[in-house]
Amino acid sequence: MIFHDLEAILKTTQIPDKYVLAQVISMRARQLSELHNRALIDETSGRCINAAVGDVADGQFQVDVTLEIDAEALGAREVPDASLEE
Repeated sequence: MIFHDLEAILKTTQIPDKYVLAQVISMRARQLSELHNRALIDETSGRCINAAVGDVADGQFQVDVTLEIDAEALGAREVPDASLEE
């Protein structure tokens, strides 16, 4: 089993947290698996997920991470003014 230091990857990349890192690695692994070209995957890594982590760690695969929060989609409601009236 190959172990990767995800904390070190987070420090060297501009990925904000481990959850986004998991999504980025997943995107790259899917991309590699859909290529169907085993020559692109190093024989020592064996699996697409290991190659994907290596690509992200080495800076060979980069994505633009833009976080947007849609309050309406989250079900947020307008909060009434909390001023006290006597």
